[in-house]
Amino acid sequence: MKLIGNLLCIGFIIWVVSFFVKAEKKELPSNEVLISQFDNMGVFDKDEWKKGSVVEGVQVYTARTDDKITKSSWLLGVKQAGLIAISDKNDPAFESISVLASCYKLVKGVLGRDDKDDFKIVEDTFRMAISSEPIDNTRSDTGVIDGYRFKVQMGPVAANLNSYSCSIKEK
Repeated sequence: MKLIGNLLCIGFIIWVVSFFVKAEKKELPSNEVLISQFDNMGVFDKDEWKKGSVVEGVQVYTARTDDKITKSSWLLGVKQAGLIAISDKNDPAFESISVLASCYKLVKGVLGRDDKDDFKIVEDTFRMAISSEPIDNTRSDTGVIDGYRFKVQMGPVAANLNSYSCSIKEK
């Protein structure tokens, strides 16, 4: 009986220590590297990024897109990348599809790869956000992609506008 207790205690200690060993933090590449990856993946040309302020010693960049369904602002910031999309409520089905595609482009640009498993995580996170209970009129969900936290939020901004955001940041 004492042997079993000792083995359980040792197993518990190893389990707790494994969390500290596995908790190695994965950092996002620099914003300049991200710009290059967005360019290589065909998401944005290097010239489309505009320099913003320097925050905590990091040069922040922004870009904008404007299509028939949504208008988006993209950000490469301090330890995160994200986008905010605004749309009128004329066609909710198409606006969701458009923003889902933009969110995947964000992930594709940050990770520098086009992977169907990444798309599945983005799609599942997006779907879970849509079906989640709204808190303060905002629906959201979070997933993990390649060791980064991926978050989707959506909700009405005004009577005729919807807002969507996607971000990927260090855990």
